[in-house]
Amino acid sequence: MKRRITPAIGSLIAGLLLLTACADAAAAEATVTVTYSGDACTYAGASTFDAGTELTIEVVNASERSFGFSVWKLPDGTTLADLEARGIQALGGDVGENHRGILRPGSVESRELMVVLDESGTWGMDCFTLLPGTVRTDEDYAAVVVEVG
Repeated sequence: MKRRITPAIGSLIAGLLLLTACADAAAAEATVTVTYSGDACTYAGASTFDAGTELTIEVVNASERSFGFSVWKLPDGTTLADLEARGIQALGGDVGENHRGILRPGSVESRELMVVLDESGTWGMDCFTLLPGTVRTDEDYAAVVVEVG
């Protein structure tokens, strides 16, 4: 007796294959935590991500100070020491092109930021405070440099 695949079973198999392909194509998601203590910005999370990852950053304020937080695409090979020595804006270059996300100062509440790591290479994150009454950075606290591939 010869077995044949009925149209219903064939449709079911095709649907499962399509569902598997869509699941594989879905963007990866990850969550990390950055904590600002008033004199430092610390990072807890992975150090590498796939390009296209939707990264949720839980930004925790463990101080009484208002601060901002930013995410930048940096020149490939940038290290945390580079970031600490030169500052994220000096390394990040053009704000319009390389700046991917910001939480502006003005609140002491913990907040959340979602950024798509849309380009392979080196990325940086930092916490910062502003000079009173200005938009000039007062203090810059490097949090982390991660690699996206």
